[in-house]
Amino acid sequence: MNCWPSSAAITGPAPTTADADPSAGTSRGVAASTCPQRQRASTGDVLIAQRKATILILSLAVLVGLAGLAGLTAYLWVHPRPAACGSPQLRWKWTRLADRPAGAPAAVLSARNRSTKPCAFDGYPQLHVWVGKAQDVESAPKKEAVPVRLVLNPGRTVDFPLFYQPRDVPRMSCWIAGGYNASSDVVVPRPAKHDYGSFVHVTDAKGHRLPTQVCSDTIQVGPPHLR
Repeated sequence: MNCWPSSAAITGPAPTTADADPSAGTSRGVAASTCPQRQRASTGDVLIAQRKATILILSLAVLVGLAGLAGLTAYLWVHPRPAACGSPQLRWKWTRLADRPAGAPAAVLSARNRSTKPCAFDGYPQLHVWVGKAQDVESAPKKEAVPVRLVLNPGRTVDFPLFYQPRDVPRMSCWIAGGYNASSDVVVPRPAKHDYGSFVHVTDAKGHRLPTQVCSDTIQVGPPHLR
């Protein structure tokens, strides 16, 4: 409703304090005093409408989130995540890389799923090289390595780049020399209770076996590549 003063207030002279009639129902002062009240009422209606709209939007957002969660739960129920990869279903390869540039990996550690079922490969494998009960070298993820959470389907392969010094360098002895006849094995990221890993040997790109030589105290493992 519009707030307009009466016709008497518009056409008549402005009353003063002395001659204003308290009993008069139409005056400029009365007409003007009603406008702020109606304006305040209109502002309050707008605030209430805004609050209702905000509550409606939040309610819709909650409903959409619940619907998405229900859909994800249903998908996981129908498509559960496979069990963790075990050593018996994987074929490992440790391949030395020739003519590598500076900063490139020295080798690649590969695992192929040779079973008929997919498996979850969550994490980095543990590579261990040792000489009897003497010195040994273990692997560790690189500092910038990202978390690994993969599904390895049958026939698929995951490659991990290995960073270490494979050759002697000046003024530095080789931690595990090639003539030591070292042993090496690899363990899956989440082994079962009696899964002790698999033996793996260093080979060239054609599969020819090479002496296991590691001239670093740690083998750093980089982020994987799935193929």
